[in-house]
Amino acid sequence: MFYTQKGSEIELAPIPDTNYTLVMLYYAKPEALSDSNTSNEFMAVCPDALLYGALLEAEPYLMNDARVVVWTQLYGNAVSALAESDNTSEYAGVPLTMSVTSR
Repeated sequence: MFYTQKGSEIELAPIPDTNYTLVMLYYAKPEALSDSNTSNEFMAVCPDALLYGALLEAEPYLMNDARVVVWTQLYGNAVSALAESDNTSEYAGVPLTMSVTSR
């Protein structure tokens, strides 16, 4: 079975002859934060990365360059933890294997 994404829909080929269960891992674009949307997936999953990133961006404007090192380290740690969480959830610790099938 093959599939392709067309806009927000998924097209399967050949056309399924019955109901099937499809399990997929995908990356969605979260809603941007705004006055009317005060929370999104990032606020729920990694608020520390958002906080440290904002503090890191603010320090040059506040002329507090000594704190840049602190926020850089904390931001880096938060992003690394997020990437590690993503990697372990994607592969669940099972090594990937390749198999060849013929039709």
